[in-house]
Amino acid sequence: LEAAGVQRGYGAERLPNVRELYADFADLALAPDSVDNVLFHLVYHDIYVTSEEFGLVHADPQDVLAAINTGLTAGGTVTVIDHVGAPGGDVRQIAHDIHRIDPAVVIEDFRKAGFALVAQEIFHENPADDPDLFVFDPSVRGQTNRFAMRFARAGDPNVRAAAMTEKPDDAVGSPSGTDDVCGAEAVQDWLGRSYGDETSDALAEGSGAKTVRVYETGDPVTMDYRPDRLNVELEPTTGTIVALSCG
Repeated sequence: LEAAGVQRGYGAERLPNVRELYADFADLALAPDSVDNVLFHLVYHDIYVTSEEFGLVHADPQDVLAAINTGLTAGGTVTVIDHVGAPGGDVRQIAHDIHRIDPAVVIEDFRKAGFALVAQEIFHENPADDPDLFVFDPSVRGQTNRFAMRFARAGDPNVRAAAMTEKPDDAVGSPSGTDDVCGAEAVQDWLGRSYGDETSDALAEGSGAKTVRVYETGDPVTMDYRPDRLNVELEPTTGTIVALSCG
């Protein structure tokens, strides 16, 4: 293990059951089914950065995520926390210059790599944060808008069930998160995709739901619970589907 860059006893033996692996993004070799959870904390954008100064070699996000997909155990998840960047522009240049990334880019990266978005939120919300501003600018340092996303292998029933169960009591949909009368389970592969003119019909057909309700995150919605109705929640800026539930 030591020859492969794996160090025993993280923190000078403080956590003897933890192993450290030091590897470039471009050479992230993980044994199959060896990792329960993965966390990118303010570093996912660095996959897009090539910098000799900081020791970041050129990497392809799809190669990185493919390695993680292989290494992830059944029921495992990947969490990405990063600085919110504006949509559009050169992703690599933006990541290099201001250390931000458009959340929609992350969703699409994971979708192409065989993952599904199972949870998402914005935290450290700061209305004064400019998504085109360098994250270390004194006016926003430590106060940037940040997103948190949790992904699992597409179709993993263990993670889908857990994600639905963990919904807050006031969330739209079944309070218990166990009812699937509307067929939401059958269309979870739509998470992370863009919503278009024909999407509602496709979701209705794929799920068998009697009705489909579409709204953006933060929109006011009625709290009446209808088990045969499919709720489609969209990310306001990108129009991507971030949640599918009955209610």
